[in-house]
Amino acid sequence: MRILNVSAALVALTAPMASSAMANDDWSITPLAYGWSLYEKGDLSNPAEHFVKGVYEGYGPTFSFGCTRGYAFDVVWKPDVPITGGALVPVTITIDDVTVVDGNLVPNDRNEYAWTGRDGAAYDIVANIWDFWEGDLTLSAGGVTDTVYFNEDDLGGISELVLASCGKF
Repeated sequence: MRILNVSAALVALTAPMASSAMANDDWSITPLAYGWSLYEKGDLSNPAEHFVKGVYEGYGPTFSFGCTRGYAFDVVWKPDVPITGGALVPVTITIDDVTVVDGNLVPNDRNEYAWTGRDGAAYDIVANIWDFWEGDLTLSAGGVTDTVYFNEDDLGGISELVLASCGKF
């Protein structure tokens, strides 16, 4: 089931944590299902100072997608094991065997692969998670394949919250 009133969903999910998120600069973390958590900080009423992201820290890789300061999408994948193949590695992201992103990336110094921006691959990843709503997100590069399950009904519609926070609804 999709969330029809995004504003009400944001308030419902964030009301219990709003005071702590606004009182300090630390992330407010709400555990969800399947190894996922909702991370949030800043003032929900001020998109320029609001950060929201879904973070998978279950077994294996770490993966997150979010909206920074109401503008930029941020997607980060840290593989379960180091990737081989040199500095520029072909990376493919699929959801239920449908390709979402396919391109070459250079990892940062923490062996993470990241997509950032208002549009482009970062937006495509988040929008496809919302569009599929449930499925297996598979990330492949340099001989490494990680799969992360998501079900937005059980995750509070994180992708919809992120899209709304970045003004895409």
